[in-house]
Amino acid sequence: MRRTKLVLIVFITTLFVVASSFPFAPIAFAATCSGNSCDGQFASSTGCGSSVTNVKTIFPASSRVDLRFSTNCYTLWAKTTNTDGSGRSFYANATLWYQTSPYYYSVSSGGKIAVNLAVVSQQRYSGIANPPGWKACGHISSNPISAPVGSPCTP
Repeated sequence: MRRTKLVLIVFITTLFVVASSFPFAPIAFAATCSGNSCDGQFASSTGCGSSVTNVKTIFPASSRVDLRFSTNCYTLWAKTTNTDGSGRSFYANATLWYQTSPYYYSVSSGGKIAVNLAVVSQQRYSGIANPPGWKACGHISSNPISAPVGSPCTP
């Protein structure tokens, strides 16, 4: 009985050492939408936000505005982050614009957001990482922002 226990302990230890030597890749969440079915939804709730790159970024006063792209879903959205150096909270807006069309997605924070917090727009399917004509616009303010913003925007 004692010998069986010892063999079992050695076996389990060996199994653990071998298993722990394999590298594990981060788990990517599967997207719940594809193509145009992603339009108007938030990347964070569809799984599209699990694989993101910043296509373009600008730094207006006390903020950062990013045009974001999902490599899983091929969608774009705008993100505005409060980066105020004095630690002040502000209202924020993130707007995704297409320059020759009335199409946009815009989200206002509804309340003041603290430094390093962000507001993001809904996403729109683009098919490519940097399609011409799409811009992220964002703004922070001490006053509520109720409408889409058209400036400042990523180039």
